[in-house]
Amino acid sequence: IKADCIEVLVPEIFQTQGNQRLRPVMKIKRFDRQAKTKKIPENEASTSRLSKTTFDMDSLLSYEWELKIGGETISNREFEKLLQSDQPLVYRNDQWILLNRNELKHIKNALKNKVAGQIKANDALFLGLTNKTYIKQKDKKGKVEKHYGPYDVILTGPIREVVDTLTGKKSLPKRPQPEQLEGKLRPYQLTGFNWLSNMTELGFNLCLADDMGLGKTIQVIAYMLQQREALRSSSKYFNYKVLVVCPTSVIGNWKRELSKFASSLKVNKFYGPTRANDLPKLTEYLSENEVIITSYGILRRDVKLLSLINWNAVILDESQNIKNYKAKQTKAAYELNAKSKICLTGTPIENHLIELWSMFHFLNPYLLGSRKKFINRYVIPVEKMGKNEDTERLRNTIMPFILRRLKTDKNIIKDLPEKNEIKLFITLSEEQKLLYEDVVKSSLDKLKVLEENENAKQIERSGIILKTLMKLKQVCNHPDQALHQHFNPDQSESIKKFVNKSGKLKRLIEMLEEIIESGSKILIFTQFTEMGDFLVKTIETIGKIKVLYLHGGVPQHKRDQMVDQFQNDTHYEFPIFVLSLKAGGTGLNLTGANIVLHFDRWWNPAVEKQATDRAYRIGQKQNVTVYKMISNGTVEEKIDKIIEQKKELAEAIVSASGEKWITDLSNSELKDLFTLEEDI
Repeated sequence: IKADCIEVLVPEIFQTQGNQRLRPVMKIKRFDRQAKTKKIPENEASTSRLSKTTFDMDSLLSYEWELKIGGETISNREFEKLLQSDQPLVYRNDQWILLNRNELKHIKNALKNKVAGQIKANDALFLGLTNKTYIKQKDKKGKVEKHYGPYDVILTGPIREVVDTLTGKKSLPKRPQPEQLEGKLRPYQLTGFNWLSNMTELGFNLCLADDMGLGKTIQVIAYMLQQREALRSSSKYFNYKVLVVCPTSVIGNWKRELSKFASSLKVNKFYGPTRANDLPKLTEYLSENEVIITSYGILRRDVKLLSLINWNAVILDESQNIKNYKAKQTKAAYELNAKSKICLTGTPIENHLIELWSMFHFLNPYLLGSRKKFINRYVIPVEKMGKNEDTERLRNTIMPFILRRLKTDKNIIKDLPEKNEIKLFITLSEEQKLLYEDVVKSSLDKLKVLEENENAKQIERSGIILKTLMKLKQVCNHPDQALHQHFNPDQSESIKKFVNKSGKLKRLIEMLEEIIESGSKILIFTQFTEMGDFLVKTIETIGKIKVLYLHGGVPQHKRDQMVDQFQNDTHYEFPIFVLSLKAGGTGLNLTGANIVLHFDRWWNPAVEKQATDRAYRIGQKQNVTVYKMISNGTVEEKIDKIIEQKKELAEAIVSASGEKWITDLSNSELKDLFTLEEDI
């Protein structure tokens, strides 16, 4: 009838969830003799409106099944009397009651000897978050024949307080940002910091999944400072220990961010051949340092040692690195012991639901159960059968533990600057480091010979310096670019090996996954046509996506076509536009992009600004995020520091002379500028 657009009014008695239906309800409460609680330190209790005890997931609770009609509980005696009636409708207390006698008899048999009992707190938490439970009917062999339900779950006591907090019915206490944080959190970042602090205090591990560019790192740094201060206040002798695991290419970036925003924290890396290799050495190392940064590769190799430490917190940056539960580095992450665990990612799920299970098995393994149970409960019903009720149940279960904000959210946009510039400090690969040092040594040797030759001309010296500068830029981009080796993705060399040769390229590919996931559009600028070719071939091979590429050899009509394709891309076919700095740096309107990335540096602020303004200009309706990639310890980082330290003077000099000012430096100054400084 409804299919024919005819409104149907159904009396409540005939509605599945109606008040005039007899329904079982599961009631869960504290099991006093076995319940465990954990005290909140007095210093924290004073600033918290939460209960002075947090619930222990290892505790036991009591449950009992009750039979309700509307809000009224009926006795077992009355239930038996109702079952004896052979009528589907029973008149009771001045109203008609609908009985599904067959279902109620099966429920009675299924609950035999299980009307009341004990339940683990983690199972009770799951039921509380979904607010639904089912009754299983099993055959003589113990195999489930049928599920009845869903039926309501009622929580009382501390577990109710916890679930109300998780589901937002009870607000989290608001805390000011830590005094030792050397920076100001934006309003949404303060919300993230409060969420991290309060939820981990309750004993839950979390995933901060903010959109790229919203500042996940500073929120976690603020959390570290607050956690350390709480530990210091509660204990005269304390040893604060945090392990940060991240891709090798961003270890240096983590060190810089911690130094910038939390200089009071003692930070070091756990990386390289000289790292501690046994427990006494590691213990001594940790007595001198508070935050230890390592890579997923080192975690995989040294997990037996790292798992011996009870960390105050373990932070997994780019946690999509543990999406494959079979991978060695994922299994290594599972073995780490910590009071708190936090995942940072812009893409909590990339392809399949099992990736979500893998992350939660690291964070809160009790929540989603075993892998087999998760596949049967969610993967098959949701991915294979598209069942909406199972999708909703999964969402209700995990969402309290994931905080995700997007740059497109109205509440976030108002807190963001219209143009947000971010420097990405990238670690060179081992191959890049060796090649970089070879180029520097060869060039300095040539300059020394020229210095000893009285007849040598300045123009020769300038030529060597500018050539060295260009070569070092190419090494920082990709060793194959510096060696002029052609890249063909169809050849035997794997694309993964090619990407891993370059810290920048590896980081870019990781970022693009997140950018595509968020529906953003990006302009990638490089001053080298050869590097542009590398970028296009790599992205198209890995991402299976068409990349627009504008360089000096593109004719005008084709150039106009590319701009039109990018600007009027209603089907999101062309989210990535690679441009050479000279050909695409001026004269174009590319406001379809909300992300700009400078893969290599021109070191002329005016030129870089012109390129950025292809997106950040009149007609732009989105906030623009600008990323500038800088290789750690290289000439890129050193010249960037010079420009930042004397910005006004540097802009005047560099804008007028390009890179020629570097040729006026002495050999000693050039050695300092060119020499690679080990950052990790």
